[in-house]
Amino acid sequence: MKQLVIDVLPWLKGRIQGPPEAFTTSPDQWERDVATLVTLLDTFGSRSGQQTWAPHPNFGRMSGPLWARLTRRHVDHHLTQFGV
Repeated sequence: MKQLVIDVLPWLKGRIQGPPEAFTTSPDQWERDVATLVTLLDTFGSRSGQQTWAPHPNFGRMSGPLWARLTRRHVDHHLTQFGV
């Protein structure tokens, strides 16, 4: 089921609220937030050969490649939201 949601089904826009801790900065901190995102994505990418990954809060245990596909789709979803 998780592979279907991650790889195939369209994502609902505006229906799923992220965790409150994701909304703690104001727009005036945009550059800092972008720099933090780039650092986190670089860190994530450097773990590609890792065998064990933390479970996802909704999907449970996932492989590195599945985490990568979810992350790519999630980032793409938000970039599209911002018109990037």
